[in-house]
Amino acid sequence: MHWNWKDKAGWFWLPLGALLFAWNGGLAGWPEGGQDSWNHFLYARWAWVHPELFLDQWGKPLFTFLSAPFSLAGIQGAIWFNIGCTLLTAWLLYRSAWQLHWHHAWLAYPLTFFAPILFGNTVSALTEPLNAAMLALLIWCFATGRERAAVFSASLLPLVRSEGYVLLAAIGLFLLLEKKWMLLPWLLGGTLLLALAGWVIHGDIAWIVNSNPYIRFEQESRWHPGSGSLFHYVQQQRHIIGFFGLVLALGGWLLAAMDMRNKEQRSGARLVFLLCGGMAAAYFLAHTLIWWMGSMGSHGLIRVFAVIAPCWVMAQLWLLHRLAQQFRKARWLPPVYLALVPLMAWFAYDGNGYSAPWNRDRLVIAPPPQAATVQAALAWRDSMQWQNRILVHQLPYVDVLLGKDPFTAPDKARTFRIWSIDWRNSFRRDWMPDSCLVLYDGYHASRDGFLPFDSLMTAHQYRLRRHFPHPSPPEPGNTQFDVWVFEKVKDAESKTGH
Repeated sequence: MHWNWKDKAGWFWLPLGALLFAWNGGLAGWPEGGQDSWNHFLYARWAWVHPELFLDQWGKPLFTFLSAPFSLAGIQGAIWFNIGCTLLTAWLLYRSAWQLHWHHAWLAYPLTFFAPILFGNTVSALTEPLNAAMLALLIWCFATGRERAAVFSASLLPLVRSEGYVLLAAIGLFLLLEKKWMLLPWLLGGTLLLALAGWVIHGDIAWIVNSNPYIRFEQESRWHPGSGSLFHYVQQQRHIIGFFGLVLALGGWLLAAMDMRNKEQRSGARLVFLLCGGMAAAYFLAHTLIWWMGSMGSHGLIRVFAVIAPCWVMAQLWLLHRLAQQFRKARWLPPVYLALVPLMAWFAYDGNGYSAPWNRDRLVIAPPPQAATVQAALAWRDSMQWQNRILVHQLPYVDVLLGKDPFTAPDKARTFRIWSIDWRNSFRRDWMPDSCLVLYDGYHASRDGFLPFDSLMTAHQYRLRRHFPHPSPPEPGNTQFDVWVFEKVKDAESKTGH
């Protein structure tokens, strides 16, 4: 794989894509993805101090390893790593289409950039853009005949996201249908490397299972992600792929299914339908099922579908390529394809609720609603001269803001997660030091920290010091964006707010 210096499409679209994502928020420093972005950044940032984090399955080993150098530049470094992943995804898909001699391969760039769910999660420190780039890499490897490299790169998918195992199953089925059984063992390469490293370092032969946070929390029944309709993700397609993109993708897969009988089109059609379509279908069904069952921490999040954006981009490219073949002599077709680009952009901005690029009166990616109350709580803490107090909270971005290392050994730590508070048996086993401050937000503290608000309010070990209500709650009585500051006290003093 090398850069073609005469590649006019790349020279035009890659700088344009970088400028586009920079304009969306890459220069502002506030990422999409909520607290998960900040959490992944913290793993990458502090892995240099705590090398064991490079192997942590919560942080995702391959993402942590690759993004760690960029994270030394702060959250903006992590954001630009992901922007680079999306640019790479577009380039690899373009090169795949070019290698297969598809007409109008340049469309891979706008189709990738303006895939709504990828467009809305590139400016982040999430793992989805890297996973999308990995899928684009394996598609390119298959398109160029590098099958063993394709399968080995696929084996690394579980090191980026846990759904990688679902994608491996789809790729394994593709290899069986293609009668390439000798490649199947290569699918286990990445998982075996991770399992072996975990066994050597942690001394647990089943480490890869025992340390998986989704499996562990599911077994402990600590997670309550909710559940929903089997049609949840179907109803969210406007935000995932957009109506226009869905029509193109479904048309591409349908046409590819029909073209598999055509000797001249069979190779590309099988790649699009069996490989890309198989991965997309498996991924969609898996997430639909776990959301319906309320398991594995799904929470019904739609951003996870950014992972399979390369799959539907290839289907869209196939449809546009085949139309170009049918209307080979039509001079009107290239201008029509070019005119589709603004339409793609409109669906991307609309699907994410972004303001138009020329509207700079408000940020494209705005800070989360609770940021104002958290900032007010921290300002009040500083006014009380309590900056040196240990801070307990469930907001990773607070650690980033204050420059705190959340992975330090407990005896030296200055920050803890709320889930570290042992509130069983009326807090009798709680080991948090006296005078520590608890920053309790109305959303993440109970959802991710597993500490009920009422339990903290009634605990005689903690005193409510201050309540910061959100100035514009979603509805009257809704306190999910409020913040309360508690102090751990030595005796059963009365609880009074200030």
